[in-house]
Amino acid sequence: MNQLLSLERCLLNIIKNVGMQVYPLIGASDKKAIDETATMCFDELLNWGAENGVTVHAISIEGERDGILVSPLQTMQPWQKAALAAAIDPIDGTTPCAAGGSRCVSAAAVSLSPQVRYLAIPDELSCFCFASNTDPAFAADARFALPPDCSTQNRIATLHRAESKELWEFLLSKPLEPKQLGEKSFYLPNMITDEIFFAGDTSIPLFYECDHFLGRVGISEARMESRLWRFWRGIIVSAKRLKEQPVAYLQQRMKAAYNPSSYRVNDFFTAEEVSRLKLYGWDDVDILRLHTPQTFAPDYDLILIGSITGTKDAVLDEHSQKNFHAIRRDPDTGMGEMEVFVQSAQGKREIKKICLELSGAK
Repeated sequence: MNQLLSLERCLLNIIKNVGMQVYPLIGASDKKAIDETATMCFDELLNWGAENGVTVHAISIEGERDGILVSPLQTMQPWQKAALAAAIDPIDGTTPCAAGGSRCVSAAAVSLSPQVRYLAIPDELSCFCFASNTDPAFAADARFALPPDCSTQNRIATLHRAESKELWEFLLSKPLEPKQLGEKSFYLPNMITDEIFFAGDTSIPLFYECDHFLGRVGISEARMESRLWRFWRGIIVSAKRLKEQPVAYLQQRMKAAYNPSSYRVNDFFTAEEVSRLKLYGWDDVDILRLHTPQTFAPDYDLILIGSITGTKDAVLDEHSQKNFHAIRRDPDTGMGEMEVFVQSAQGKREIKKICLELSGAK
């Protein structure tokens, strides 16, 4: 238990440092600087491992697909007997952060001594997820026969990534006119409105904001989100192939997920993607299968989400019941406050408030 408390203190300090280092860069339009600054803060996790005699194994970490390779954690390896398995997204929502907008967080999930081996997944791949907090059928039978009028209990239901617009137009049998709020994602129709909202590209906090989720996310986000939603299923997908023909690709990919032994991985992934997955120890069936939280990610001892620019939005506030606040700064003292969501192995959830020294920030 003392080791777990020490690990939690380490992660809180890492996310605190991310907040302090990234704060001056908010709105500076330099995505690369934001990504690199946040990623380097997580080297402290390796230092904690060395001090405690613990091998740290990153089962996923964001950044490589964007050319951000600044930390030894990003040099992913085939599975080794790990004393600590970690999924890390130093910055989820770099684009909104660089633009000075909302929907940017820093997140990590860790498992001490996982009993099952969880293989690393290359960062350039994605996961198409089906998740719900209220309806097990929404996630349990993830075939494309979803009711367009599923109840969201007056809370936003979200669909992530712009290429999914074509999928939802197919499912709903009508064209959709999204309302632009951010860059890469949008919200599907619910009981309150028939509009679709484009929002920022931060998906990790959505379990906290809405009831249902369907869409493509990064691997690190998915490996955390699978343990944050009450009901979750997901398939590994090639973002390159998915963007070419979203509907056709997903229809065939779902058929393969339910009968993986009858399909070839090369039908859904590039040769390079397959080669890297095989290097990390994946076999064809596990690549293609429909994943549950148990097969996709450890039962983490800790999941932390630190709010950088918050998740509030002037329009989404009308629909969302819960939001993370942005870092607050007192202009007189230069001191700030940051919200960090913490989920423990026992399922306990709380929001911790961390004091930051922001005297050097603008």
